[in-house]
Amino acid sequence: MKTEANPWVIRDITSDHEAPEAREALRLESEGALAAGTGRAPWEDRTGSVLPPVLDLKDLTAETFLEAVRAGEIESRGGKKKGLEAEAFFFLQEACSELKTSTPPVFVKSVASSWARLSQGRASPEIVSRIARRSAVLLTSLWKLGHAGHLTHSILETSLHRIDIPAFLRLKGWLSGESRRLPEASAALLQKNMGTILTRALKTCDLAYVPKAARAVPEMLQMLEDLVARMRISNEAIVREAADLLGGADNARWRGNFGSVVNHAVASGRLTEYVRQVELRFAGGEILREIEDGIRDLGGNTEEAVTLKNNKASILSRALHHGRLNYRAQWKLNLQKIGVAKLKKMRQLEDENRRLKNLVANLSLEKAEDADDRKKS
Repeated sequence: MKTEANPWVIRDITSDHEAPEAREALRLESEGALAAGTGRAPWEDRTGSVLPPVLDLKDLTAETFLEAVRAGEIESRGGKKKGLEAEAFFFLQEACSELKTSTPPVFVKSVASSWARLSQGRASPEIVSRIARRSAVLLTSLWKLGHAGHLTHSILETSLHRIDIPAFLRLKGWLSGESRRLPEASAALLQKNMGTILTRALKTCDLAYVPKAARAVPEMLQMLEDLVARMRISNEAIVREAADLLGGADNARWRGNFGSVVNHAVASGRLTEYVRQVELRFAGGEILREIEDGIRDLGGNTEEAVTLKNNKASILSRALHHGRLNYRAQWKLNLQKIGVAKLKKMRQLEDENRRLKNLVANLSLEKAEDADDRKKS
């Protein structure tokens, strides 16, 4: 079998706009952007099963097989996996022969395993060879298309067989078109979080997450604006201060943290659920009260307490960005670590100082003894 060093390191076709893959990627994204005005995302048109209830492997095409792999239908049929290593290995051999390589990427191995699970040893060598070789050709084409659409090597290597690349590129274009239809503030938030939304959809192989997250962004922004508006009219100064930290102060002392909240919401997949958690922690100023309590616990005027007081905005911004809203234990532990480190350093300096004093004293004693010896002599 003829081999190549690494057949999957292909030339950068994204810089060549005349490459067929680059033109196709651009066409799919444009098609998706045009669909933004219809009110439906391209992925939402998918319905029904890929495979028939009774499957005849002689009639199965590689296109249908790969679509079933992406849809997760082969795993849902519950076929056994053990005892099928020989057929999976034969599938892999045939695919590698078509690809002219002995080192197939991860997704080819996964497809071979899926085939063995689907066929359960019922397919003739001719059928296995036909599906394997055609699947290799299709996957190569999808790899190049995904590369042209700026998907990372790591995503393609591990998840190509689980992602509908044309559908993803349409959704990528749809997301861009959808942002242009939103009010300015919502559009700005969506544009800043496009990469986060698309990355999560790719990592989870859940393309339906793209329209779900995009439509949640305006809702989350409205929830945050309503929350801050209610907090600003509170009679409690600490609640109004919390509103400034969350939504930005009128005098622009703080820039607000709406962006941090929305970014974590879409990155984690929690969306409006995370915004509701933020509301529970901020509405009555609870999270800020905890920091004030911490300042008092640290002595009020100690170095640690002053550091905490001067960094309230940074602490809360970090907490919101990382979704760690029960933050008091963490910053208190960090401050304690600082205190322990300083104490340890002080003890080391004291020990070193004591050692040097003893050394000086010993040298002085030896010098005095030498002087006495010289006098006696």
